[in-house]
Amino acid sequence: MEVGGYFLSKGTIAFVSPWVTQHDPRFFADPFAFDPGRWTPTQESARPRFSYFPFGGGVRQCIGEPLAWTVGLAVVSAIAGRWTLRLEPGHPVDIQTLMTLRPRHGLPMRVEERRPAKLS
Repeated sequence: MEVGGYFLSKGTIAFVSPWVTQHDPRFFADPFAFDPGRWTPTQESARPRFSYFPFGGGVRQCIGEPLAWTVGLAVVSAIAGRWTLRLEPGHPVDIQTLMTLRPRHGLPMRVEERRPAKLS
């Protein structure tokens, strides 16, 4: 079978890396920058399908995706509404590539309580 100019023999196991795809400049301008604007409907619709696939795709789509988004948003909003998290100064941030990506040295954080904004 030929895939993108590469020939795969019968029985070959091939992996597609979401991390590599999601950092490809063909799909994302400045792919290593933090840019929440890349998730606007306009930018998403301009990209090819599966240029972003954190939960797989097609028949291998993760059945837990809706729950993961719901719980993830609830947790992030609960934490971010009350706390500010800051990485310990000088702590190295490196990726450990396994079946999933992880921070190689952990991410020790300083936790600071947010103060309510004063209304004038």
